[in-house]
Amino acid sequence: MTDVNDKINCSEKIENLSGKENSLTESLWTFAVNKRIQINERKQKRVGNFTIVELLVVITIIVILAAMLLPALQKARDQASSSNCLSNLKQITFAQISYSADFQGYLGTWSNRIVYPGTTAPTGCGWSQVLGFNEYLPIPGKPGSIFYCTKLRLEKNEYFESSSATTAETSYYNNYSANFNLIVAYGSDYLVKLHMIVSPSKKLLFMDGPQRCDGSYNLLENISSQAFNHQFIRPEGHPRGLVIYPHNGKQNIGFADGHAGSLKRNELQGNYSFTYVND
Repeated sequence: MTDVNDKINCSEKIENLSGKENSLTESLWTFAVNKRIQINERKQKRVGNFTIVELLVVITIIVILAAMLLPALQKARDQASSSNCLSNLKQITFAQISYSADFQGYLGTWSNRIVYPGTTAPTGCGWSQVLGFNEYLPIPGKPGSIFYCTKLRLEKNEYFESSSATTAETSYYNNYSANFNLIVAYGSDYLVKLHMIVSPSKKLLFMDGPQRCDGSYNLLENISSQAFNHQFIRPEGHPRGLVIYPHNGKQNIGFADGHAGSLKRNELQGNYSFTYVND
C-alpha cells in the first residue's frame, strides 16, 4: 500500500513540475515575443529618425555644393561667351581686311558715303551691311549671326529705324561697333588705306558696341552704337554711347593687324591714340 501511495505522490509531483515548466515556458515565450516587438519598434523609430537626418544632411551638402559651383559655372559660361565674341570679332576684322585687299587697300566707309572710289553705300547702311551685301560675311539681322554677342545681347543698333526697309531689317542683332576714325563716316569723304595705319597691332578696328545713349548720357534700352571714336573711350564716355566692358570688366576688340584680344577698362580708357591712324 505504501508503494502505491508513493507512486501516486510521485506522479502528482511530476505533473506539478510539468505544469510549472509549461507555465515558465509560456512566460518566457511571451517575454521574448514582447521584447522582440519592443526591439523592432525601437529599430523602426531609429531608422525613421536617421532617414530624416540623412535627408537634411544631403540637402545641406547639395546647397553648399551649389553655392560653391554656381560661381564657377557662371565664370565658365562668361569665358565661353567671351571666346565666342572674340571669334566673331576676329572673323569680322579679317573680312574687313579682305575687303580692303580687294578694293585698292581702302578700308571703306558707310551710310551714304563712298565705300571706295567710285561707289557709295546706301543711305543708313552700316559697315556690317556693306560687308554682308558684298558677301564677305553673312548678312546681319539674326540672333545667331556673327554680329551678335551673347554677352551684350543688344537686340538693335542705331539704324533699326532706318527709312530703308532692307537696312532696318539687317540692323537687328548687330552688337559690334566700328572705329570711324579708320572706317570713316558722318560726312567725311576721306578714306583710310590699311597701310596708312601706324602700329596696327594697337589700333582698334572693331569692338563690343557701346550702348546707345539719347545725347545726354541716358542709356537707351537694348540698342548698340554702330560706330565709335576716341571720344567714346573718355572716362566720362560719349553722350551718344557708353562703353560697358561686358566681359568681366573687359572690352573685346578686333585690331587693325587682324588679331582679336581684350583690354581692361584701365588699359583702354583715355588711350585715344588706339583709335587714330597715327600714334
